[in-house]
Amino acid sequence: EVMDDPERSLIFPDFCKQGVANDGIKPSHSLSGRFEMGSQYHFSLETQCCVCVPIEDGIDVYSATQWMDATQIAIAEALNVNNNYINMQVRRLGGGFGAKISRAAQIACACAVSAFLSKRPVRFVLTLEANMAIVGKRYSCINHYHTQVDSEGRILQLDNEYVEDYGCSYNEPAYLTTGFFGNCYDSKAYNVIAKKAKTDTASNTWCRGPGTLEGIAMIENIMEHIAWKLNKDPVEVRMANIPGDSEMRKYLEDFVKSTGKQLSFVLN
Repeated sequence: EVMDDPERSLIFPDFCKQGVANDGIKPSHSLSGRFEMGSQYHFSLETQCCVCVPIEDGIDVYSATQWMDATQIAIAEALNVNNNYINMQVRRLGGGFGAKISRAAQIACACAVSAFLSKRPVRFVLTLEANMAIVGKRYSCINHYHTQVDSEGRILQLDNEYVEDYGCSYNEPAYLTTGFFGNCYDSKAYNVIAKKAKTDTASNTWCRGPGTLEGIAMIENIMEHIAWKLNKDPVEVRMANIPGDSEMRKYLEDFVKSTGKQLSFVLN
């Protein structure tokens, strides 16, 4: 209901997270900042495309889609026929990266309606310009954060508020962003408020690592800020925030050793 009602709050309550501050430890530094990530076009090897061929008892649909059953259902709804009237065939996509999960259905429906009414084979291939204008891109994202850390760079409390640009509709929520904001770190003290923005661009859609990229980028930027503020090695700050029983500690240590980099601290 929240996504369908423009009068409701801009906050996505289901995507927010309430953390618990580490009491009893006096913070040595406080940091605040803002981080912005722009949108991203998918640049697949081919644009959205579809071929529809009317046959005796239905339509053969050759669609470059990542979601066959959704495309079949959409076409059947558009033509007001049963699903088994639509014969779906998918060979290779020429790249999808998320752009052909739901958006391929739009092009397939237009192609199918044209073939159904004309009773002739129809082939749709969007130009690059049309594809970029109507399909949507990765959600751009802006976050504001405030954090308190100890002398080692360990986060004692973190308040993060981010806004993602959904374009002209809220049809595909980026529900993974908050979940991946913690990345591999101890996130018990993280407070996260997720917000959505409706703008005048095409409705944006999932793009390679939807939400995960934005969430991880935000927390990694904060780690870099902490390292700069405390004048510490960024690896040291990250190690201070990774739980002691996490396998990521060993992976990070092995990675650092593989680079041959001389560190100013000893990995424990």
